[in-house]
Amino acid sequence: MKCEACQKALKRRANESPSDFGRRRFCNTQCSNAVRRNPSPVAGEIKPRMERFLELMGLTSIPAIPDGRGDGQRRIRRARI
Repeated sequence: MKCEACQKALKRRANESPSDFGRRRFCNTQCSNAVRRNPSPVAGEIKPRMERFLELMGLTSIPAIPDGRGDGQRRIRRARI
């Protein structure tokens, strides 16, 4: 198995079970973070499709859905008993 970011061969750690080793995709956290920072190529395709969909629906932008946060309303918290 190879690291998805740097293509180095993965080595099983001393405290790692065989099943955990089989699920691991990266050799370290630096490689994992590097991949997560870069968006996938599919992300660039979503925006034009969404804009086209909104145009067909007669909307100019995505409508805001109020969720009670950031729109001037107080957040309602669970009452402590």
